Amino acid sequence: MCGGRVVRKLFVAGVAVAAVVAAPAMAGDLPISTPPYAPPYAPLYRAPPIIALNWTGCYLGGHIGGSFVDKKFGQFVDTAVPSTFGAPTSFAISDPSIDLNSTGLLGGGQVGCNFQFAANWVIGFEADASGANQQGGGNSRLQTESANLIGAGPIATTAVSSTGFASSRTDFVATAAGRLGYTFGRLGEGMVYAKGGAAWAHDKYQFNGQVSTTACGLVQFVPPPPTCVFSNPTVVTPFNFGASETRVGWTVGAGVEWAVWENWSVKLEYDYLDFGSRTVTFNDPLSGPANISVSQRISEVKLGVNYRFGSPLPRY
Repeated sequence: MCGGRVVRKLFVAGVAVAAVVAAPAMAGDLPISTPPYAPPYAPLYRAPPIIALNWTGCYLGGHIGGSFVDKKFGQFVDTAVPSTFGAPTSFAISDPSIDLNSTGLLGGGQVGCNFQFAANWVIGFEADASGANQQGGGNSRLQTESANLIGAGPIATTAVSSTGFASSRTDFVATAAGRLGYTFGRLGEGMVYAKGGAAWAHDKYQFNGQVSTTACGLVQFVPPPPTCVFSNPTVVTPFNFGASETRVGWTVGAGVEWAVWENWSVKLEYDYLDFGSRTVTFNDPLSGPANISVSQRISEVKLGVNYRFGSPLPRY
């Protein structure tokens, strides 16, 4: 009896020791439970991709600005200066060159299309037209000349002097040019560009003044040499030359444009227009036509706004 109790106690004690030893090993094979509110791993945040502005599309807009006109007239010649002996004769009645530089305001509109053919490169075409008020004027210095006019009688001298005021006005300017631009900025919202193409300008000219002619009326032959002893009264002849024309030339320019909101953008641009030198026919009611050389160059600075019909500026 006594021995059986001892055996049972030793068996119970052995089972308890085995359970204690085996428990950690079994626990290692069981999955570790996690709280229901904790994720199994921390989430990774990925920012959405940035979509840059695409400048492809057509647009229209308006602009205001100012301009500087460099214009020069050649020499005016009056073909009907009267004289006592012989037929009317031609005389220069203006400076060899008259500067008619001027500044003025302009305003108008533009229309064009762009095509973005690479990540940052844009090509396009733009036409613009501006109404302008560019006026300039200058006095022609007093011209005094003398000439020997040969007629039925002996040689006599006629003195000619003139004064005048020349003016010009450019009231319309237009260009049609290709553009090449490069975009910049986080969203490609900025663009610098260069442009070049054809240019047109409409000009009006005036040259008003008068010619004073004093001709010899009587020549004394004895004693020699023959001399003028009497001059005719001075003859004052007014003149009023006028002309208008549309000139064709070329232009180059550069600017920067910035997309500010949705489909709207603003731009600042400089343009140089060169119309070279060409002959313009001026007409006077009394003196008739006179062909004058006129050279013209224009510098413009314009601030404009455009509305694009393409994709709007992305928002982030």
